[in-house]
Amino acid sequence: MSDPNFKKPREEWVVILLIVVALWVPLYITLETVESERPRVAVQEKSIFRSVHIPEKQEEQVQPGNPSPYGYTASLGIWLFPSFLLWWHLRRFLEPSRRKLLFKSVLLTTGVLGCLGLLLDICFGILFFTFPNRDSILGICLPAFTWGLTDEVISWDLVPIEEFGFYFFGSFAIIMMYVWTNEYWLSAYKVCDDESRRGELVRRFRWSMLYWRSLWIGLGIVIFGFIYRNFFSSAEPGIPGYLIFLTTIGIFPSLLLYHFVKRLINFRAMSITLLMTLLISIFYEVVLGVPYQWWGFREDQMLGVPIAGFSGVPVEEPILWIAIVWASVIFFEMAHTILYVGFQDSGRAVVTAFQQKKVTPAPEKEPGEPTD
Repeated sequence: MSDPNFKKPREEWVVILLIVVALWVPLYITLETVESERPRVAVQEKSIFRSVHIPEKQEEQVQPGNPSPYGYTASLGIWLFPSFLLWWHLRRFLEPSRRKLLFKSVLLTTGVLGCLGLLLDICFGILFFTFPNRDSILGICLPAFTWGLTDEVISWDLVPIEEFGFYFFGSFAIIMMYVWTNEYWLSAYKVCDDESRRGELVRRFRWSMLYWRSLWIGLGIVIFGFIYRNFFSSAEPGIPGYLIFLTTIGIFPSLLLYHFVKRLINFRAMSITLLMTLLISIFYEVVLGVPYQWWGFREDQMLGVPIAGFSGVPVEEPILWIAIVWASVIFFEMAHTILYVGFQDSGRAVVTAFQQKKVTPAPEKEPGEPTD
């Protein structure tokens, strides 16, 4: 009897080629927008034969003007193109009913995370970020609170629309990587089927509602960040607002939903998703975004620890990359469960679970043991 999880070698090579194309095509298009190279660092070249100084002509700075026209706009394809390619490949192996369910779950999770990112930029975008290179965007901006940085309460020309595309397309790409890995690449490690989601939803509501451990971990990170910023960092004393915000992103889904979905998550698939997100983010942010000033960070809201060799990217950014993958997987598994069970049935199950009293069964007595 053939193994349903077995994949032919030829099929594996096609998938590897698909991954290379999904990553290389949008990266190439984005790099084509770069017209001025980043400056090189002057070093003293040493060898066992001689010591030669790098010629002065290699120490040139970035040319004035527009080093990457529409670079931020084109870079959104780094997230969007692989997502559609993975979905096109995945839909060939799924039954229509399951494909429809998964796609609804992906869209629902993308909408939730995208809207949270939208609120971030509207409420805190100007407080945490800067967008110096106005030539790398389309020039369309959306409203954002200024927090007293300008004379206006709400500004319409500071936060580019590409920021909102980044949150929606980035969330979509992360969720699609997890779904594709869970349903196809590492399908042998799926921890549950859809029918088990119904019982898991009711059972978890009966005995616990919040995952308090994540709250204590988050509070510990915030306290550590506050102490470091005010007593050990070279930055001026203050509140590390960006770290607090990112910690909230990480602990909020865990606090509310982790107990309900922890038995549903394919952690191997999530680890692959995290690895790919980290690799893409390093290229996207460290190589292009920050050096070409598509966006920057306000130092007064940072912890004061720039990463050496990472173009001055603050240490909080890797926390963001990890937190967004964690939140995406948790929200997706919860959305998938609710859509499978149904909104009405999910609500009915929750209400029933609240109404039921937890009854601890009496321990069974051994044969011959006297009764009370």
